[in-house]
Amino acid sequence: MKIAITVPISYEVQEATVEKWYKKIGDSIVAGDSLLDCATEKVVIEIPAPADGVLLEIIAKDGESVFRPEHAPTTGNWDATVGYMETGNTP
Repeated sequence: MKIAITVPISYEVQEATVEKWYKKIGDSIVAGDSLLDCATEKVVIEIPAPADGVLLEIIAKDGESVFRPEHAPTTGNWDATVGYMETGNTP
């Protein structure tokens, strides 16, 4: 099953920047592995793998930013999708 790799961002932050990916496309991943570091103006977040699988796609590369969606609610946190992985689980 293809699942999104997301960065949780607090509601008052408008963008986050990928600092470094620790895995490459095609790499095997174990749940809990460090996948990437992502920075906001307030904090650097280390993003762990949500499941076992393989890294399929990197949307935001090292140094690239992801932005709060234009039509996102003005309150509540948001998740920035930075990549996708394949797990062995079926829906």
